[in-house]
Amino acid sequence: MVGHEDASTPEAVLIDKLFRLIASEAPPERRSILDAFVPIYLKRLPDTEALELTAAELLAEIIDLLAFMDGRANDVNKVRVFHPTLETCGYTTEGTVVEIVTDDRPFLVDSIT
Repeated sequence: MVGHEDASTPEAVLIDKLFRLIASEAPPERRSILDAFVPIYLKRLPDTEALELTAAELLAEIIDLLAFMDGRANDVNKVRVFHPTLETCGYTTEGTVVEIVTDDRPFLVDSIT
């Protein structure tokens, strides 16, 4: 998703809104990490999936993921399976979310099971 050159595309508009939200609404102590992490996150996010969320919901999704990642110690695998709601996570999806945070290694999913 990141890297759209035409500033008028829906994707570019969403990215612009997202960075403005980070600057105005994200906790001050999290802004620098969000500025760095958002482009990495969006690089692998399909355009169609990103456009299903508002900028506020996408930011909530990213903040929720960072909070989950922050709670992981080194050499510890962390897995969570959940259905996000606006009340608990600030965003919602039609399906279930599976998040895995682990050290980089071959066969990541096999390493978790």
